Amino acid sequence: MNDQIQEIIQKTMQTYRDLPFLMPDDLPSLDLYMDQVTTLIEKKLAPTRRLPSDKLLTKTMINNYAKNKLLPPPEKKKYSQQHMLLLVLIYYFKNSLTMQDIKSILDSIPFDENVYKEVFAQSSDLLDVTRDSVDRFLSLSSEKFSETENQEKEQLQLFSLICDLLMDIYVKNRIVEQLIDAMC
Repeated sequence: MNDQIQEIIQKTMQTYRDLPFLMPDDLPSLDLYMDQVTTLIEKKLAPTRRLPSDKLLTKTMINNYAKNKLLPPPEKKKYSQQHMLLLVLIYYFKNSLTMQDIKSILDSIPFDENVYKEVFAQSSDLLDVTRDSVDRFLSLSSEKFSETENQEKEQLQLFSLICDLLMDIYVKNRIVEQLIDAMC
């Protein structure tokens, strides 16, 4: 596999390794208005954007989450630390799960800041596991198409790597869905 692909993977993993996961203690203890919440979360999670124009959290999203009962309603138009923590979790979950699945997970346990601290404390360890897994997929893909010409070989190996990673995601998503079903 060529150096450019390895560099992309390294850079992406480093972005997430350097990203300070939002812990409950990192969120303001004062209640905030919606504009302040969106600004705070946009700023804290900015490195996770794929494109600079991507919006991570909008007023419409927050209103939809509240309407779908993923978030408790704000008190006097203000959002608490609990709201902000739930919004961060929803942000991480929404790329893989339906709103109903997210609601099921969040409803399955009473809100306890210590639970979320414990979950987020594992983040850097999980990045190491992910890095090892991606390295393994990269190694496996690099061994494929050994009889193919160089330019085409790299394209096929890249395609293989993408397929392998997507299959891994697919299987893990199915496992998560089954666990959610068992939880509820």
